[in-house]
Amino acid sequence: MDESEIVTTAQRLKDEGNVKFKEKKLREAENLYRDGIYHMDNVKKEDEEATKLRITLHQNLSLVLNQQGNYSQTILFCTKAIKIDPKALKAYYFRSQAYMKTKQYDEAIEDLKTAIKLNP
Repeated sequence: MDESEIVTTAQRLKDEGNVKFKEKKLREAENLYRDGIYHMDNVKKEDEEATKLRITLHQNLSLVLNQQGNYSQTILFCTKAIKIDPKALKAYYFRSQAYMKTKQYDEAIEDLKTAIKLNP
């Protein structure tokens, strides 16, 4: 499979994950998003489309993990999204929620401040 086919597959996995999320099938959505991330890890090109898809997959996975109460994984995948794009607004917001749930209040406040700066 060439890189464009891998990106197309990852996009399809994201879209299928979105459907499962809307159906409240969180475990299935989680698996699809994880699979999409795995596919994108095999893509070397760094164009705008690939970068945006990477960020979206990480943020979507973070949302699902947060809703399942898996806060440590939420923090991990939000942090990865932020490393890809330091302006990943949703990643800061989801990570702040996970920090609150794990009583890491200072970190939560810092992420909320950053989110506010990014979206005044």
